[in-house]
Amino acid sequence: MIILGIESSCDDTSVALIDITDKRIEILAEKTASQIEVHKKYGGVVPEIAGRLHAEKILPVIESVFAEATPDKEVIKPDVIAVTSGPGLITGLLVGVEASKTLSYLWNVPIVSVNHIEGHIHSVQIQNHKSKIVNKFNYPVLSLVASGGHSEIILSTEEGKYEKIGGTCDDAAGECFDKVAKLLGFDYPGGPKISQFAETGNPEAIKFPRPMIDSDNFDFSFSGLKTSALYWLRDNDPIVIPTVTNEERVSEADRVSPKALAVAQGSLSYTPTNLKLKAKAEPKAKGSLGGACPAVRCSEELSGSRRERSRRARDDIDLNDFCASFEQAIVDLLVFKTLKAVKEHKPKTVILGGGVSANKKLRTTLEGGIKKQSPLSTFCFPLSTYCMDNATMIAVAAYHHAKSKDFTNWKDLEANPNWKVYEKNT
Repeated sequence: MIILGIESSCDDTSVALIDITDKRIEILAEKTASQIEVHKKYGGVVPEIAGRLHAEKILPVIESVFAEATPDKEVIKPDVIAVTSGPGLITGLLVGVEASKTLSYLWNVPIVSVNHIEGHIHSVQIQNHKSKIVNKFNYPVLSLVASGGHSEIILSTEEGKYEKIGGTCDDAAGECFDKVAKLLGFDYPGGPKISQFAETGNPEAIKFPRPMIDSDNFDFSFSGLKTSALYWLRDNDPIVIPTVTNEERVSEADRVSPKALAVAQGSLSYTPTNLKLKAKAEPKAKGSLGGACPAVRCSEELSGSRRERSRRARDDIDLNDFCASFEQAIVDLLVFKTLKAVKEHKPKTVILGGGVSANKKLRTTLEGGIKKQSPLSTFCFPLSTYCMDNATMIAVAAYHHAKSKDFTNWKDLEANPNWKVYEKNT
């Protein structure tokens, strides 16, 4: 069965054409137009801009996929069109849905409406292009889907049947990563950069809280952890290793606080990977901290005139330690609640999906816990390429619906930004 997949739920315009059976998946072509460079300047995804860029890119990406899949110019007509119709940003979903409806009408090809979360669950079935072997599930399946917009534990007793048994009460895990990364001055998306610094840090250096870890359910909470990290940065200066890019180089062995370096050098642009001197900036408005790092600016703005607080320069904790401690807190929450669910529901397959599944610490910790607690369960996570939003996983998820003729008429298809994977899309 040849399936055209379309994914536009956030900031990636992704299209894939696959040939799939019960025994194999062959990716004929796949393309993704990323918007990261555009949204980076805003520190996050701007829905209106995302929607406009999706509208600009959707047809060129579709054309590019068919051009790669059919170099002899004989266009392959797909048997099914699969599209993400929720959940996600309505501005992006509308573009993918309308493109799918148009193609369905023109080609007289049926549509499968795919839930984005279901796509992440099936992303683990995509193996490398050489093997082309489908990674089949043994039910029941328990899935932890963690990304910038979602953090849920889903139980599946059979194909296409989903039950949410746990989830975040506030922020998603990936959102927590990205917001704290922004405090540190990392460009969006900053979560992967936190993980990069955490590799050489001490995960026990800072005792961050694990909200709701003792609650009698499988739910998470990350907003308190995010606030705790912000207040720690308000009250402390972690040491960093600066690199000065003007004529005077600062040795990488010199370890100073970002605030101290800003005061000593004047105008400074701070990012934890590289501290760069800038030309002297224009005078700042009253109350501005000028060249101080984002964490310093944010923390001192929080204290304001109501509260003068001296920030402690920490020569015992560096940026790597902060990142490692913060990452460990998120990993502990996700792993503890997932293993708690595994113990109660005894699944044959445990899946880790979503953008946060690319986190090495989370993968290894969860895998180790499952091997120890439920050695008969199979642990699956996607290839790094398919951790993020992509149309290939949407096409794979659609295959199981297409086999049972679970189609949606193009006239009835609508974008639903609040569609829950465990509810029927209406």
